[in-house]
Amino acid sequence: MTAPVVGVDGKVPIYEPNSPWRQLNIKFVYFGTVGDKKYIANVDDLLHDLETGEVWKVVELDPLYVPKLIPYFFSVSTTTNVIDKFISVGPAPLSSTFMMYIDKNTIPYECNIDRRYYINSVDAAYCKVFTGSVLTGGENVISCVYDQAGNLITNNVELELVNMPNGQNFATKTMKSFFTNFDLVDNDQVSVVIYNANGVVVSKKTFMVENSSFIRDTDINTEYVSHISLKSPFISNANPKVLEIRKNTPISSLELIGVVHYNSGRTRELPVDNTKFSLRGLESFIATIEGQTVPVVLTYTLSSTEVVYGSDKSTDKFLVEPYKIVVRNQLPVYVLKLLCFPVWINEVSGYRLEWFMINHARDKIYSATHAVKINPNSQPFNPILYGASQELSVSVYLDQISSQLAHYKHVQVCSVTLLSPAIDGNLDTYWITTTNPGQLDPYGRKAVARSKFINQNLYELDVSCGEDNEEDWLKRTYYRTYPVFDLDIETGPVRPNLFSISLNGREDIYPIQEFNRVFQYNQLITPNTNVNIKFIKRISGQDKLLSVCGMIIKQIN
Repeated sequence: MTAPVVGVDGKVPIYEPNSPWRQLNIKFVYFGTVGDKKYIANVDDLLHDLETGEVWKVVELDPLYVPKLIPYFFSVSTTTNVIDKFISVGPAPLSSTFMMYIDKNTIPYECNIDRRYYINSVDAAYCKVFTGSVLTGGENVISCVYDQAGNLITNNVELELVNMPNGQNFATKTMKSFFTNFDLVDNDQVSVVIYNANGVVVSKKTFMVENSSFIRDTDINTEYVSHISLKSPFISNANPKVLEIRKNTPISSLELIGVVHYNSGRTRELPVDNTKFSLRGLESFIATIEGQTVPVVLTYTLSSTEVVYGSDKSTDKFLVEPYKIVVRNQLPVYVLKLLCFPVWINEVSGYRLEWFMINHARDKIYSATHAVKINPNSQPFNPILYGASQELSVSVYLDQISSQLAHYKHVQVCSVTLLSPAIDGNLDTYWITTTNPGQLDPYGRKAVARSKFINQNLYELDVSCGEDNEEDWLKRTYYRTYPVFDLDIETGPVRPNLFSISLNGREDIYPIQEFNRVFQYNQLITPNTNVNIKFIKRISGQDKLLSVCGMIIKQIN
């Protein structure tokens, strides 16, 4: 806005009557002389003289818009709150340097006030410790003193004179140790009130609580071990501190994993192999008696760099967690079966192995190719080695196949013999596999599916492997996979009454009697790929998936 006045230099000063409250450098304020680049001050603006440090307040403008000033002084508040009293500096070192240490290894908890805190008062007799604020009210006394029999004597904590180098001290005192039943946590605030012999308050002080039942000093950047636990497929669903195992189960087969839990939420898994984790109490245990219960202790040995709350204070630092092992006879035993079938890639890459897993329940056949690992002590699979048997030792963790399965490691030895590339002729055998040690009748011999091109929209598929008899076909396919069965109630592999064909993302189920039927597909059947046959037992609408086999497809025209 244009100012209604003009400076002696003929320039118009800047006029902003509607601007909010301001603080201005007094050099740039219009005082009735020069108007160039000067501001007309408004009432209540503060003007600062940066050379002298003086501050002026505008209380009035005269008709020529020259301000009338009075000195201005910033007021200083003398009121305080609880936080001010805690963090402010008094006639002693900073309050925040003093801590109250609580050791939760004892019950009741033992407490000690920082021994650097001195009470300089001749008539100071005792003190009490409170939670809450004694400055605003609502405090609760938490200090307790007990006799040797564990009886509460008083809430008053005695003071004692501090030993001085010259041996003379009449007034400088400190607090004795005391106990509390209150569950205080790190960074809680407590107040210590000092009394004379007549119960009159002579001093007050606020302290920060710190848990002292750890091995090394607290560091906000240090990760602490909070607790340990056991991971096993044998952990009881009803009680996570109980391992339920089947009678005669070898302890070495439990595949126990110890889990270290940190205060950051991170976990670390290590095998229970007597290196870092040990399960004590199993030295002479044999699972031969149903209902037998054995207490065991999971121990974790701390390294020199690990920090933990509540650790054992012996020379060998370790954490312990109690468990129990209970022997049951009716628990499901982990009977598993891995089946592998070579799948053709090309002439350069040869074959790859496709893996399936069947469990004791036989409720599902799992694709396990992504989870099966060849063990370090095994020879690797050579995909272009023909005419030689390859013995493979493999392992798989169940929970890597499906998150719904337990964390259990299954180890198995299989053999694969590649006989010919899939592109060679129209043979009846391209590879054979075994899944049982010493197996004399490998799967894959004369197990080839035949496809026939009819037209662009019609293909035929024959999975009979040249067999006309149902029993012979099952012997060539199903029984050579050595299906799992329940030793307690079954005398051998269950005979299937259905089978399914999985091809091109489609699965069709047929009665077992139709094994030699010619199946028609209105989509391409790619030669030299595999078709998977699953064997099923259906009883009263309930299916048991007994086994699976893979067949290479050869087109006959």
